[in-house]
Amino acid sequence: MDLKGDIPKRCLRRISGKPTGRIGRFAACSILTGVVAVSVISIGTGTDEAAPAQETEAITPYYMTQEYQDMKRQEQEEAQAEAEALRRSIEEYQAEQERKAEEEFKAMQDELHETVDVGAKEEPYPFNTMSQDWGADDIEGFVFYEIPKEYENEGGYFPEVMQVYLWCVCRDMGMDYPTAVAMIEQESGYQYDEIGKASDSGYFQVVPKYHKERMKRLNATDMLNPYQNSLVAIDYMVELLDKYDGNMKKALTAYNYGPDGAYKYFFSAGVDANAYAKSVLKKVDRIRRELNAAKD
Repeated sequence: MDLKGDIPKRCLRRISGKPTGRIGRFAACSILTGVVAVSVISIGTGTDEAAPAQETEAITPYYMTQEYQDMKRQEQEEAQAEAEALRRSIEEYQAEQERKAEEEFKAMQDELHETVDVGAKEEPYPFNTMSQDWGADDIEGFVFYEIPKEYENEGGYFPEVMQVYLWCVCRDMGMDYPTAVAMIEQESGYQYDEIGKASDSGYFQVVPKYHKERMKRLNATDMLNPYQNSLVAIDYMVELLDKYDGNMKKALTAYNYGPDGAYKYFFSAGVDANAYAKSVLKKVDRIRRELNAAKD
């Protein structure tokens, strides 16, 4: 048998609906598989294109809703109402406290005026810078002193409010009041604004440069203020009296000359009193007599 002549016939015969061998069957299966795959892909793609796209529903945040805005507006209005109520309450409380304070102050003034009638007269500056709320204990034993006409005619002025203040300072510090009045008469003739050549100032002719520490301690800054001037002078006199064991002559001499000058010119020579001290003590005797007579 001629195999070579038979192979083309068997391999190249026409396909008439029947298998053509292993190669034919393999080719047919391959073609069929490809067709099925293409069909599946086509079906899948067609399905996706045909499916309608789902629309995402828009969601509004809660803080942007009308309900939220209305709630916040109500909270704000309530907070403002509470703040306004609190403000009115504070104002009413302050007004009530001020009213009570004014009533208490007026009551104290009325009581004071009923008890003490000292310095009721309105005084000129600087005598009106001192509070006149004297109590009965403050003026116990006080007697008003009429300064001599000769000093009054020269501009001397020694009002009652000033006298009461000096009386209280002398009593509290341990200084003799008639001596303090006599010193004012001797030093300035009752002229509170008197200024000397060495800047000695006021009723007691205090020289500020010698009393800086004392003025600072006593919170006294103006030696033309009669109250501050008197406070500094009496404090100094009390210091001198302590230094000289209560010897008024020596204290007055040292007040006039200074401790060093008084020792150099008088005390070292056995002299206790200079002309200034003697003149003051002479005035003291007269003033004391007049005050005692006024008491009777």
